[in-house]
Amino acid sequence: MSTTTLPARTVVPRAALPDALAVGALVLAPNLAQGLFARRPAMVRVAAAAGVDVAAVRHLSAMARRNPRPVRVGGTVLLLDPRDADRVLEGPVDVYAGDPDPKRRGMAHFQPGAVTISRGEAWRERRRFTDAVLASVPAIVPRVAECVAQEVARLPAVTGWRPWNRAFQRIARRVVLGDEAAGDDALSVTLGRMMAEANRLPRRPSRRLPAFRASVEGHLERAEPVSLAAAIADTPAGPDTEPGAQVTHWLFALGDTLAANALRALAVLGQRPGDAERALADADHAAACLQETMRLWPTTPMLSKQTRAEVVRDDGTVLPAGTRILVVNTFFHRDPPRVPDADAFVPGRWLDGPPPGVNHFSRGPQRCAGVDLALLTGREALRAALMRTLTIRTPRLPAQPPMPHALDYFRIEAVLA
Repeated sequence: MSTTTLPARTVVPRAALPDALAVGALVLAPNLAQGLFARRPAMVRVAAAAGVDVAAVRHLSAMARRNPRPVRVGGTVLLLDPRDADRVLEGPVDVYAGDPDPKRRGMAHFQPGAVTISRGEAWRERRRFTDAVLASVPAIVPRVAECVAQEVARLPAVTGWRPWNRAFQRIARRVVLGDEAAGDDALSVTLGRMMAEANRLPRRPSRRLPAFRASVEGHLERAEPVSLAAAIADTPAGPDTEPGAQVTHWLFALGDTLAANALRALAVLGQRPGDAERALADADHAAACLQETMRLWPTTPMLSKQTRAEVVRDDGTVLPAGTRILVVNTFFHRDPPRVPDADAFVPGRWLDGPPPGVNHFSRGPQRCAGVDLALLTGREALRAALMRTLTIRTPRLPAQPPMPHALDYFRIEAVLA
């Protein structure tokens, strides 16, 4: 009779002190300083000038070449092998929760009740609701395209982050809440202030939150046809759904996060006429350009999970319940030995589906529910802008790889004639 010998249970080893210090200095501290929920322009500029992203990729790549097994850095387990990242991101939500303490503390300040910081049955209920509402996106494609075209047409001839961001916030309010919310700039301003406050990882909801939620609820009560608000009104909600909390997430994801991604993509296309022509003619290529931009410069540079139960890896390594796990997207997206043409802008890699190891929308059961809406809105914004004569004043990007590891969207300036 044969027996199977199980590997001995072991703990995740600590990173060597020089490696731990490098991860702290090149990954953790710069991301905290730049702002986890609302980026701080001055600190983004400092990080770009210091070259922390390229230094981080080089150091993590060297660590992975020496030994790709996970290591502990402080109280966090750092993943160095994309296969480990896949297992965690694609793992069950009852084992790998998407709301480790820092994320929960920050997001609970401006969107308590959001699916992204929910667990157990509350997560399942809110995710079902979110998926049901976003299933209406194919029916509102013409309306989204119309809103985007109108707002991009309003942009001034010289456009940088501020007017671009305001345009996307108007788009977000119109798509999510309806045209009657288009002029409610105060709603987006308040959300931005709460997110900036969340950078300090407070332990309580913002004092601005009650008025903000009342404003959102007022818009939802006046739900206009062909908007997500109308879909919300038609979608059954459970006792823990909190539709307003899900609306908050869509407002900043479209109005701020997508705005940054799309402006970076515009800066690239403005200096690559071949890709610009294809994007204008082909919506799929425009979406691929947006995806490739997010691979090169992910606005979610890190993903963090927390184990809800003990996890025993195939090699016997044990992750106790409550272990924080870190996936560094800026590394996995740009690791040259594992990513073909890692530092090149190659939108074609997206035309046959997502390439392996790219996680800017996460993956698995906790993958961003709004991927289709984000790509639709972003691609239409790029195509609307490309219908005008586009010149990029700053920055100047190389015609050949490598692309820089940092692209400061606060300093992008475009001329739309």
